[in-house]
Amino acid sequence: MRFFRNISIFVILLLGTSVLRAAGIADVHKLCDRGQRVAIRTSLVVEGVVISDWRSPNAEQNPQLEYNLVDLTVNQRTVYVQSPDGSYGLRLVFNTELDNRLERYSKVRLELSGTVLSCGTEAAGYTVEGMTAHNVLSVRRGTASDLVRKEKYISELTEQDLYTFVTLKEASAAFREGAWTNVWEPFCQSLPEIQGDKYKANGFMDGSASLLRDSQGSTIYMLVNTLCPWRRTGKKLPQGDGPVSGVIVNTRMLRYGNDMGAFSIRPVDESDLQIDGKPVWKCLTGWYLDGSAGESLEFELMGVQSGMRKNGRTNDRIINDVGHSQGFFWTDSNSAIHIRDDYNSLSAEDKGVVKNGALMFRGKTSEWFEWAEDGKVLSSKGFYVEFSPKKAKKAAMMQFNFEWCAGNFNRANANFPVLWGVECSIDGGAWQVLKETATGNDVILITALPWDEKVIGKKKYNTGYDCGMGPQQRSFALPQEALTAGTVVIRIAPVSTCISRFCKYPYNSYYAEDCVIAKGGGGTTVINFSNVSIDYR
Repeated sequence: MRFFRNISIFVILLLGTSVLRAAGIADVHKLCDRGQRVAIRTSLVVEGVVISDWRSPNAEQNPQLEYNLVDLTVNQRTVYVQSPDGSYGLRLVFNTELDNRLERYSKVRLELSGTVLSCGTEAAGYTVEGMTAHNVLSVRRGTASDLVRKEKYISELTEQDLYTFVTLKEASAAFREGAWTNVWEPFCQSLPEIQGDKYKANGFMDGSASLLRDSQGSTIYMLVNTLCPWRRTGKKLPQGDGPVSGVIVNTRMLRYGNDMGAFSIRPVDESDLQIDGKPVWKCLTGWYLDGSAGESLEFELMGVQSGMRKNGRTNDRIINDVGHSQGFFWTDSNSAIHIRDDYNSLSAEDKGVVKNGALMFRGKTSEWFEWAEDGKVLSSKGFYVEFSPKKAKKAAMMQFNFEWCAGNFNRANANFPVLWGVECSIDGGAWQVLKETATGNDVILITALPWDEKVIGKKKYNTGYDCGMGPQQRSFALPQEALTAGTVVIRIAPVSTCISRFCKYPYNSYYAEDCVIAKGGGGTTVINFSNVSIDYR
């Protein structure tokens, strides 16, 4: 598994000495093949429409320079321009923030001489680097009405849509609890209008994601930087469906497991989120624990148990707290079950925390595996969800969704299986591997909550570059035969003996292929679920 190794070999090409004038952005694309970099040494003039804005804090992912330092200039230096008909796009990266003053909807004429054109290796997105104010020949202001409206379902997106402005049809928040960024606020960028004056965020991290789902069942990650003022405003998330617009990008995000799928979307501002219709998707059964029920869980055998540290006994099952069909949620890993805090508060003034909002499973790391006498792993333990789809009348499709993260803000962050898979069994049949709807992956990587600097012995440990800011949002489509089944069981279980590594800075990752568990080893594993649900439409 090479989740954090993406080495590309680039060929530097020089254009000839003759003057070249491109008819449009499509002609620029023809100058560079996938994985190449082309130095533009001659005159190359192109016209387009600006679809981002220099004032927007959500143009691009800001990279981590050190464990406690984020380069916020990358967002401010990035611009997206598309052809007048919306068919092709370019990402422009200026040398400095002051060079970029391009406003949304402006019609621009650019001279690309002296810049470098590149094409991505994983997806054919075209980027022009080395831009300065002198490369902008002319600017004419425009309005939203000048922009060609390109509407698509998520499944209709292609590589040609990269760095263009697209309106996704009939989209909704796949997880409607909390805000657009359900994160641990103290590690965000400091934004007093969100966090208030009760504390100051340390600014160690940036970048989050919220999963969008359309009426056809496709999903896409909406990427949101933590300096966006609309990401957590005290308002409840839209509960229905509607159009969501933004720039289509292809971005890897270490803090989210590194793979965000072929396409993600970046809204320029809050006005791009026009979700005001009725909900298409319904919850059949689920576990939300939004805090309204107090400090309690209802178990199948033990009944209602109150208190933050009450444990479920082995082989007992938690009964659902939402939906109109009974469901059961449990683990066979011998982990104790607790109620713990969640990060889906509407407000950031309490650091984004909702009391009693999540399930925490805590137990020995080695007990996530079944061991042979010689110390070899025979199989893995897992989490299980059991339900009947019979009350999902006339359902056309069904999905399994969950929000999760590892760790507990301390050394427990260092001990957990990192690679997991999801399977389902229909009416007692064989296990079927499920693929994530946003990425198509059948293996997912869980990330840990952040932690403060820690000294263990004589060594100082810091939050890793790939440590999450909060829970991940995951979605899996169930097979069509599940709709008419009597009973469906879903399993989330480790698919590898790789476990996390508590790293001393400057090592930038807790994931390592050579960090594997041994019988009786690994310490304590903490896995948290904010939201688990079976949805249908």
